[in-house]
Amino acid sequence: MATLSKKDITTVTFNSVPLLAYTDTIGPFKDAVELHTYQPTGSVSDKTISTGHVTNDPVTWTGPYDDVAAGPNATFVKGTDATLLVTLVSGKTITGKYIVNDRELVLGNPDMLTVVLTPSNSDGNGVVWTIS
Repeated sequence: MATLSKKDITTVTFNSVPLLAYTDTIGPFKDAVELHTYQPTGSVSDKTISTGHVTNDPVTWTGPYDDVAAGPNATFVKGTDATLLVTLVSGKTITGKYIVNDRELVLGNPDMLTVVLTPSNSDGNGVVWTIS
């Protein structure tokens, strides 16, 4: 899935704080099953199987830096482990558990903030994000 812009979404919340007004882009929401390739004994060709593990890429949020109490600077505190909720214009929602891993001011534009959210799976169920 590509990175989403404000025209693609109707809601963005992190740790139950609404952030749509500050969101320029968010994404990509991407996961992949890890595969293992091996050559079975006596076979001349490789076989690929799923390992059962899923890797999840970090999600990047970008938007204006704002120091208000419920703005991005106060919400995206490094180490915060919380639920991210994104509602698409289609009505579908993307929900997942993420940790604020990295924050930086955008080079050449100190009024813009980039935040890297790393999948946390803190609830232990093995599902990092879902779309419904």
